[in-house]
Amino acid sequence: MAIYISKKKGIPKPVLQEKEASASTIDVEVVPDEGYDALSKVTVNALNLQEKTADAGAVATDVTADEGYDALSKVTVNAINNQSKTVRATLVNQTVTPDEGYSGLQEVVVQPQIHSNTFNPYTQGDDMGQTHNYRRLDLGDFTVIPTGTIELTANGTYDMDKGEWGGEQGYYWRYAKVNVPEPDPEPVETLWTNSSPTSSFSAQAVTLSKMVDYFEYIDIYYRFSTSNSTEVHDTFDVAELDNSSVTRRIIGMRSTSGETRVRPIQLTSSTTIQFSACYQTTTSSQSTSTAYIIPTKIVGRGEGSIGELDDDYEL
Repeated sequence: MAIYISKKKGIPKPVLQEKEASASTIDVEVVPDEGYDALSKVTVNALNLQEKTADAGAVATDVTADEGYDALSKVTVNAINNQSKTVRATLVNQTVTPDEGYSGLQEVVVQPQIHSNTFNPYTQGDDMGQTHNYRRLDLGDFTVIPTGTIELTANGTYDMDKGEWGGEQGYYWRYAKVNVPEPDPEPVETLWTNSSPTSSFSAQAVTLSKMVDYFEYIDIYYRFSTSNSTEVHDTFDVAELDNSSVTRRIIGMRSTSGETRVRPIQLTSSTTIQFSACYQTTTSSQSTSTAYIIPTKIVGRGEGSIGELDDDYEL
């Protein structure tokens, strides 16, 4: 206990206090409580420390003291138990993982394919033990690695097997280089155009710029009326249109009011199409008009029976 000795009379004796404090990771100021003049003793309690063990991992992990402990005095990190493995290359992707009891992989050795001069998967007569051509992908320990590039220049189905052994390193192509040209576009040519598509169109013959026999199909485009700009087309097979037993065909539509409007056509020569007047038919009457089913153009498509046109072709 502290002893106070004063040489002066009349000075009161100070009131002292003993206190306890806990250790901390930050500075702590210890002062006497109210009613005390000073501290006679301060006892600092020691920290309750813990030792822990942790396993090394692929990601960072915080190691903290358990409940009831103030801090960690030591952390022991166990070494990773890695495994070395060996695999053989194959034709498909492989996922290589450590066996049970290992933490990870230290190294993976990928072995190449093995070619045998004596292995004979195909028996050819009685000459076992001789070098032969083989075409199997997996022959037990004999794994085939595809190499090289095959160039494809035409559409079709291809066997990626290289075929017989010819000194190639591998029996199957690894890459396919596709160099197939695009097909020629279908021949399309406008054979006639109506210069006044908003005017009435009377019965008349139109002359085509080329013979229909050079095309497989004829598309006849038309408007519903002189005041309707919507354009549609009907397609005719030239072989049927040119059939003498079929004298007429029709283009047309049914109106919203129930009227049927059609315009018969006829191929009168290989370069001439005859258009009739437009027939309007109701449930009670029939009449003709020049203001409906207005042809706007005629287009030839596809390759016909006499092949492609020569550049110097003239009608």
